[in-house]
Amino acid sequence: MRRISFPLAVFWIWRVLLLLFQVAIQPFHWTSHLSTSPDVIHRIYYSWAGNWDSPLYFKIATHGYTFPLQAFFPLWPMVLRMCMFLGLSPAMTSLLLSFIIGQLIFCLFYVVTRIRFGNVIAKKALLLFCVFPSSIFLLAGYSEGLFLSFAIGAILLFDTKKYILSALAIALAGSTRIVGIALLPLFIFLTVKWNKKLFYMILGVSGVLLYALFLQVHFGTFMIAVLAQQNWCHVRQSCGYVFLGAPVINAVIHESMNILQSGISPVGVDIAFTVLFLVMTIPVYIHAGASLFLYSLFTILLPLVSFNSTFSMTRYVYAAFPVFMVLPFYLRNRYIFMAVVVGFFVMQLFFVTWFTNGLFVG
Repeated sequence: MRRISFPLAVFWIWRVLLLLFQVAIQPFHWTSHLSTSPDVIHRIYYSWAGNWDSPLYFKIATHGYTFPLQAFFPLWPMVLRMCMFLGLSPAMTSLLLSFIIGQLIFCLFYVVTRIRFGNVIAKKALLLFCVFPSSIFLLAGYSEGLFLSFAIGAILLFDTKKYILSALAIALAGSTRIVGIALLPLFIFLTVKWNKKLFYMILGVSGVLLYALFLQVHFGTFMIAVLAQQNWCHVRQSCGYVFLGAPVINAVIHESMNILQSGISPVGVDIAFTVLFLVMTIPVYIHAGASLFLYSLFTILLPLVSFNSTFSMTRYVYAAFPVFMVLPFYLRNRYIFMAVVVGFFVMQLFFVTWFTNGLFVG
């Protein structure tokens, strides 16, 4: 229990701070004409479970798949459905599960980082992982929590040489979000016979293959998931928005004007963190090895290539959790480290305000 007392303490302090912010400060901080948080109950409960992707997962859990919901992988709504037998609403079920899974993630992240890099780096990495803006999605009834629990758990099982269980965890991660299959390089660099490597990799990709088979049987084509994703992309007008190429120049100019006029916005944050995390994949390779480098790179590039956009990238890069594990190596000065922690947390409070007021941040 002593090994996980630190991550549990960090989680509870973080959650209490966000709760105090929502109760005491957020009403005077900023609200929009789109506000879905007119009172305390709405701010601390309904606004977390009632915005954007969360109701879509609830719809899958209660009514099954209809187009274009096939873009959302099945494991999270399946877990919601299995747990709703207690008689709780989908929203309450998701928030309770997210609260429990969030603590599990903090513990897994801390243990994995401590095994690989030691206690000091593990504590600093967990603090950065905690206060990063998009960690709020661990509390929002999204699939992030379930995915990260299996993804980080897969690495812990791999590091402890439980390869079959690690492959099963990757399969479960892959049935939660497609980027789960990016953990397969763990087995590519494993020093065992190729037949064992092949077995582990097939087992690891089985979650995605089973979902593809389900789509093929029930909808006539497994490609409907791609078509559904493209549909959401066009509905939210996020395709081809600010891909890291020539269009980024216009986006930076636009965001610079926006900052001068009204302050920070999700668009500029998405651009900044896309660049930061792409650059930080190099230290991941140096300190954590090729397998986690490939996982991090794939996790960042997949939404960029799929959407030709940096739209919502602050959310997507959070899955590249090895970046947080190595970031403390470059923040050794305590004052710089604390400045980054405080900066991340202030930005996170902006994200809490935006999200719980019905504005899209991921």
